[in-house]
Amino acid sequence: IFYKEKIPRTRLLALLGTTLGSALVLRVYDPSFFTGNILNIFIGLLSGISYSLVTVLGKLAKKKASPEINSGLMIIFGSLIFLFIKPPTSIIVPHIPTLAGYIYLAVFGSVLPYILYLKGLSFGIDGGYASVTASVEPVVATLLCAAVFREGIEALQLIGIIAVFVSIVFAVKKI
Repeated sequence: IFYKEKIPRTRLLALLGTTLGSALVLRVYDPSFFTGNILNIFIGLLSGISYSLVTVLGKLAKKKASPEINSGLMIIFGSLIFLFIKPPTSIIVPHIPTLAGYIYLAVFGSVLPYILYLKGLSFGIDGGYASVTASVEPVVATLLCAAVFREGIEALQLIGIIAVFVSIVFAVKKI
């Protein structure tokens, strides 16, 4: 939309498949899914919009700097925003194991994924296909929860997992 590019039918079908599959993985069919407060829903929507802007702006930024520089700048400027929300003087430093967990989450949950995502865009991977492929995140989270925390996977979630994988293959193979 931003670049006035025509969206191929395969990408639209893949987007539809990953969206519906992700909805099943997240259990939107369960009425308790909709019991969150309006602020949390709004924050979740803003998060999704912000993440989609990474693809749009990442496509522009790849012409100016490396993925590592672009990721670093995103994290620095994002951190500056948090300085206004929660000044460092008001943060209680947790004990070492908790601090190590925060550092692990920061590196493997924020820094590394953004570097890899922007690196993929810099190799010429189309932003639309990158976004469809990134929709594997809720699937991986669900499978890890099942493996690590012994959470069950419902039949509709399994159908959603299959739909996401099939849609990703469909998008990548351009069947």
